[in-house]
Amino acid sequence: MAQESSRSAFRLGVFDDGIARAGLGAGEALAFALAVLWALFALAYLLLSAGPDTGPDPLRRLMAVLVILLPAGLVWLGVAMRQNARVVAAQGEALQAALDQFRKAEAQRGQSSVVGFSTIAPRAAPPGGGGGRAFASPVPPEAAAADAVPEAAPELFAAPEPEPLPLDTVIRALHFPETAEDDAGFDALRLALRHPPTARVVQAAQDMLTLLSQDGIYMDDLIPDRAKPDTWRRFAKGERGRVVSELGGIRDRAALALSSRRMREEPIFRDTAHHFLRSFDQTLVRIEPEATDAELAQLSETRSARAFMLIGRVTGMFD
Repeated sequence: MAQESSRSAFRLGVFDDGIARAGLGAGEALAFALAVLWALFALAYLLLSAGPDTGPDPLRRLMAVLVILLPAGLVWLGVAMRQNARVVAAQGEALQAALDQFRKAEAQRGQSSVVGFSTIAPRAAPPGGGGGRAFASPVPPEAAAADAVPEAAPELFAAPEPEPLPLDTVIRALHFPETAEDDAGFDALRLALRHPPTARVVQAAQDMLTLLSQDGIYMDDLIPDRAKPDTWRRFAKGERGRVVSELGGIRDRAALALSSRRMREEPIFRDTAHHFLRSFDQTLVRIEPEATDAELAQLSETRSARAFMLIGRVTGMFD
């Protein structure tokens, strides 16, 4: 119940605030006003400059329409492109903030569930050596002396493997929520962040998408050449070279150039990229045996997969 209310809070707050900030700004309003004034001025000039002997010349009419509409249309096109870029950037920032709040809420919930557990601290080795590693809980010295018994070697238990997530949930989480009202996307993300193997790749993808967005590179703008499901299977099974080269289907020159430059010049970007590539590759290897061709095709359309194709091509992973 608490996590649902916290999730709803940042849905309505962070996303709506981020998208509201992307509304029509002063620059766009000024450009729109100037376009309207230009159209009125040009129309008035053409009407006043027309002589009484001016006939219905089709060429003159065409030129008049172009003079009135073309500059205004170009201005409005620039305004629309700028507005779209602002909306995409605001949504990216809102998603980042939402995920941060979601992680914080989950962390607080996890801490509250373990209240009462004592911290286990390392105990110094006794004088005179001894190669064993001993641990002691923080109990009073007198209680320890009263209950002194020979220490038994601690038993080690392997952590149980988490139950696998449904594949459609993994794929949906790797795409991230579309909007603040994307309930299915948020539900998949919530489940993914509670599932350690999937949480690692989702968080790595989030970090990668955040760094790419700093250069204005958004996965929704990248339209890669589609790779066949069989190519994804070959890559998951370890094949490299020409047989999997179509996975590098991102051909946006600006995105490739910017990413290549940051890979060369920025250690943080480079480390994040290599961690993301490893995490996505491991996830692909894990899910490929049970995935159908349709599911692999769906995976290839996610934002995480597009980032993998982009960064993989930059690093020469598919060569």
